[in-house]
Amino acid sequence: MAFVASAYNPTSALGEITVNPPEFTAEAAVETSGERLTDFVIPAGQFYVKIKNVSPKGGGAIVNATRNGDDLTPGQTWEFNKQTDNVNAKDITSPELTIVTNGAMIWYEYF
Repeated sequence: MAFVASAYNPTSALGEITVNPPEFTAEAAVETSGERLTDFVIPAGQFYVKIKNVSPKGGGAIVNATRNGDDLTPGQTWEFNKQTDNVNAKDITSPELTIVTNGAMIWYEYF
């Protein structure tokens, strides 16, 4: 389990304009990880995602996989880390990710 906390700027003022962002929130997230030779979907809303085409290790074919249509070549890693929108006091999390393995071994981790 990962503990994710975000802190936003405190109340600030510029002349007659005062900004009062909402209180920050903390959430507990369950980490999911594994290896797949078959296509899969990582749900939207993740704080962190890491996927790697580890073929030919693990018995996968030496081919490109895709992430939402973009190539993931053998040995290539792709990562997403949440971003913070301080103006609106919210986290920007991952979109839904469709992984098409094409027979490649894909290692993944997300929370």
